[in-house]
Amino acid sequence: MLKYIENSVPKNQKKFFRRILCAELTQTGTATVPARPTGYSYIGWIAQGSATATANGQGFNAEQGTVHYSGQLTTFDAEYILRGPAIHYLAELHAYAAYDLLNRDIGALSNQVLTLDTQLQDKPHIDQFTDILQKLHPNNVSDPSSEIVLAVQKIEAANGAISIAGLANELGISDRQLRRRFTRVVGLPPKSFAVCQRIIGALKLMAMNPELSISDVVYQVGFADQSHLTNTFQQYLRTTPAKLELDSNGVLRSIVAQS
Repeated sequence: MLKYIENSVPKNQKKFFRRILCAELTQTGTATVPARPTGYSYIGWIAQGSATATANGQGFNAEQGTVHYSGQLTTFDAEYILRGPAIHYLAELHAYAAYDLLNRDIGALSNQVLTLDTQLQDKPHIDQFTDILQKLHPNNVSDPSSEIVLAVQKIEAANGAISIAGLANELGISDRQLRRRFTRVVGLPPKSFAVCQRIIGALKLMAMNPELSISDVVYQVGFADQSHLTNTFQQYLRTTPAKLELDSNGVLRSIVAQS
């Protein structure tokens, strides 16, 4: 059985990471998770077992001990396979934090996995993962432009229900400038990031309030109508809201590390 356990982020690492999860596969065998765009990228550590990821026709294999960066997904054919018994730690980055951490064009790393290091431990533990994350911090952090950080925060606060043109105007830059700068820092265009936020907002509502009707979800998350919600779910999750399955602890198997 594959399960996800959420861990708290150390205070000195909250600048970079939103949360830390641990995927555990207790038995011998494999667990396959269809991965979908989430709007966030990840630093991971294969503490036990091994894993394979595929996206956009490219594959990546990680053996025990591999520390990796997983870029933004922009494709819907991605897949993640964990071979167990296995323990895979995942630190979910703030949308703008990978730009600081890697000092690279994050848009150019979409649908890619980079090996950052190898850390083998006899008895892997969350504290060892947070130590690994600490060592990845750059000595001299060059923050992304303040308007991109603000753009991310406003899109998140609105659960994606926001006019990107209006946001650009509010920030005092053109649509084209916002798209170019946002994609370089975040890895996705602002409109795509906003769509991910709407989906995540809908999933959280459905997980927390299973009695809600689809029309209630449409209204609260800000989709135009029920067909808009259904079409977006079919594109991103390959299912409809009515057929969506959430597991017992609220983790959607179609979106790695989102709940």
